Amino acid sequence: MTDVLREVFEPIGYTLEIEMLAYARAVSLVQDGTYDGIVVVGKDFAPELLYPDMPTVIQRVAFMVNAGEPWEYTGIDSLPQVTVGIVKGYHYVVPDLVTYFEKERNNQARVLVIHGEGTTKRGIRLLQAKRITTFLEGEYSAMYELKKMGNTETVSIAGYTAEGFHDYSGFSPHNPDAVKYAQILSDSLAKLKKSGRLEDIINSYGVNFKQTP
Repeated sequence: MTDVLREVFEPIGYTLEIEMLAYARAVSLVQDGTYDGIVVVGKDFAPELLYPDMPTVIQRVAFMVNAGEPWEYTGIDSLPQVTVGIVKGYHYVVPDLVTYFEKERNNQARVLVIHGEGTTKRGIRLLQAKRITTFLEGEYSAMYELKKMGNTETVSIAGYTAEGFHDYSGFSPHNPDAVKYAQILSDSLAKLKKSGRLEDIINSYGVNFKQTP
């Protein structure tokens, strides 16, 4: 997603300064105008930000498990059997899934909420340490991090949500140029998708991304 923003804004004279922060904190700091925008955010989590007309990507939620783990995600009824790792502030698409996490978020035998920075890597480490049975992440983000960590043989995917979530870049309503930034990104995303360049950028990270029309 960062490379997509660089592809869009740097050729027309903008300089991007990226700072890695915990997701919930990053959203809050964009909402109050401390930062101009956020690379990846869900509209439902921050509806007051300004967005391009389309998401950069649409991802399903992947249920990562240790290789050899017999459990599979077959729907909400399969979750009480396991301990699930989730990230604070992430939206997990399926209403029943969201309701389940809200209900069980204080029961660490069923749901472990991960806070702070580097949550994907930390979630995979918790999985490997068998502190959790499954860790949830966007399918492309999951495969990218597993390949980067060299864990594609030791961690596998035990199912996906049927629905996907929309990954947007959002801009602070306190920035007077936010509408302009969102429009630039809208126009550029349309061109990148039509040309296939968006697919090339994301696949360069070793994921099997196929853009939606």
